[in-house]
Amino acid sequence: MADRFSKRQVTSKRQVTILSIDGGGIRGVIPLAVLQFLERELEILENGNKQKQEGEASNKKARLADYFDVIAGTSAGALITSLLAIPSPRTAEEIIDLFYKEGPKIFSNPGDIIEENSEQDTTPTRAILNPVYNGERLNEVAEKVLGKDTLLKDLSTNIVIPTYDVQKDSPVVFTTRLTMLAIREASKLFPEAGDYSNYLILSLGTGKEKLSGGRPLLTGAGIFDWFCGLESIKNLSLKIPPLVDMLFRVSEDITVMMTSYTLGERNLRNYLRIQDYELKPEHAAIDNVNPKNIDDLKRIGRDLISRYVAIPNSETGLPKVIFKEDEKNHSPNNLPPKNQDELKW
Repeated sequence: MADRFSKRQVTSKRQVTILSIDGGGIRGVIPLAVLQFLERELEILENGNKQKQEGEASNKKARLADYFDVIAGTSAGALITSLLAIPSPRTAEEIIDLFYKEGPKIFSNPGDIIEENSEQDTTPTRAILNPVYNGERLNEVAEKVLGKDTLLKDLSTNIVIPTYDVQKDSPVVFTTRLTMLAIREASKLFPEAGDYSNYLILSLGTGKEKLSGGRPLLTGAGIFDWFCGLESIKNLSLKIPPLVDMLFRVSEDITVMMTSYTLGERNLRNYLRIQDYELKPEHAAIDNVNPKNIDDLKRIGRDLISRYVAIPNSETGLPKVIFKEDEKNHSPNNLPPKNQDELKW
């Protein structure tokens, strides 16, 4: 894939390269670790080519904005997208360092939603109605690292950042199908690309907690339990309310299915979705900015590189995931390629 990304190749049929990054708070470190690997591969490729052409070694850093026609991201993915595309772009390694340094400001809540608000007000209403996160701190960090005068026209490549106007009750860009949205926008920007056979898509997830044995049934649960889930979170060790968690999972599955259907079976070779489908509960929080947790998330991202590609099923569109414990049950000849092989290809 690194070879196919090489400096936005122009062929008789325009190749369009798309990078899509999921949201997930501090878990954005997971896709950043994958991008760090891709940057290194691109640097090896480009510097090697330059040495062949000019006869001298080069240590030029790879800018991902030079290799992708469209970069799309939401939530933490939107921040990463912006940092990759600004006039003086950050590398994935630099953005990881930023998450270590500024993560407590951006992603952490003022305190535990139950305990802190209970100290201020003994009624649970206060804890439910107050916002958990303060957008002002994100704005401060964004202004500092992106520059308050940076405009879209100044960016190094095309970006797609979905958002929603709560006051107008209207989407500025739909947020539920990020990869699909990037494909649609790319088709407008590059109509000469023709069909989807010339689209090259790298979609990076921020982890999906594996539910062993299915989700426990919330017997007798009412609206409060499903929508707010304060007791449910405590009893089931979930990081978000049960209904919200289900909606997130369905949204991701629909996105992968629709992307697979849109590209068609012949073009699935050009679509690489890298996602951790067995994220452990202790890493599922989107606001755990403890340095050790960030270290773990970085390791998870690096481990994903050596995992097998989750190839979409031609009938359902959903990925066929080979979990670590299942590898021994497959013949080596029947195993798909690994993510690192696809990223290098």
